[in-house]
Amino acid sequence: MENYSETTYQDFINTGVSHINEMHKQMNFDFAVMNGDIIHDKINFLEGAKKSLDQLAVKYYVTKGNHDAALPELWEKTGGMPLNYDMVMG
Repeated sequence: MENYSETTYQDFINTGVSHINEMHKQMNFDFAVMNGDIIHDKINFLEGAKKSLDQLAVKYYVTKGNHDAALPELWEKTGGMPLNYDMVMG
């Protein structure tokens, strides 16, 4: 398991998911956006990251950051959403 300082990557992402879920309980927002750098150039983190993000209690969207070194096809297949998308609120 990869380790960044004293925290494993999986612990790091799970903590983030937990914090977002707690914020959602308090604020009841419609969706969350993760603006990239999810896997920190470690392609082997992609599937685990997806499984962790699926534990969010709110709909979420992920953009591919410059530190998400996955081919677009793999990113879309694993994430189950397009590489690029837009939304209209109103």
